[in-house]
Amino acid sequence: MVEEYLAIERARFGSRLTVLFDIDPEVDAARVPRFLLQTLIENAVRYGIAARSSGGEIAVRAGLSGEALRIEIENELPDCDSQDTGGSGLGLRNSSKRLEQLYGGQSGLTTAVIHNNRFLTVVTLPFSPAYLDLEGIS
Repeated sequence: MVEEYLAIERARFGSRLTVLFDIDPEVDAARVPRFLLQTLIENAVRYGIAARSSGGEIAVRAGLSGEALRIEIENELPDCDSQDTGGSGLGLRNSSKRLEQLYGGQSGLTTAVIHNNRFLTVVTLPFSPAYLDLEGIS
């Protein structure tokens, strides 16, 4: 679903949006809660790429960290002169609460501003290649 969403955003932004995927084949079959990643990618587009006059890059990485699935979403921050200073953090808070409800202390969501004016979101959760029916959980 993330790739389909990003295809739409690529049509919208054209060459202003670059997306890099680095997904360890070992976690290709990993399942994550529905729409979790799309919410985080939307944040990267809306508060990072869309707010930059020159566009920018989003990197999506996933692999194992011990027995946990680790997913990183990294994007450039808005230009210094941008009027959009970011959202309220509601999407990040809701995503964090959802992970807590599903996995308790076995999951986490952290964010940080890192080198070269980039924003990093890291999600960790138990690795399970088996399908989890999370349809009714919000």
